[in-house]
Amino acid sequence: MKVVVMIVIYIVTAIIFIGIGYILKEKHSAFPKTDIGVHIACAMKDKKTWETTNRITGVYCIISGIAGFVFLPIIVYLIFQSWTILMIQYFISSFFLILGVFFVVNLVVNKFVK
Repeated sequence: MKVVVMIVIYIVTAIIFIGIGYILKEKHSAFPKTDIGVHIACAMKDKKTWETTNRITGVYCIISGIAGFVFLPIIVYLIFQSWTILMIQYFISSFFLILGVFFVVNLVVNKFVK
């Protein structure tokens, strides 16, 4: 049962990242109305920064979601090896995914805000 639950969690996490990436890349709000997108004050400074931040962050999220599917066989292997190792790996990878989103946004914003 643990195996099925963990596989479902990984698949759902990957789908969520792909969905968020698609929304950020393709469906974010137009510039003056910033309802949907990355909500950081300096990212909402002007249209170019708003568009670039959302596009690059969206691409990063989509790539992260696809990587979740690519690494699924490795994760299934880890499930059968040790439950503790798998849980540690899940939380570490989730931390780096979220940290990566903030890092990408920070890079883009710093490029345009001078």
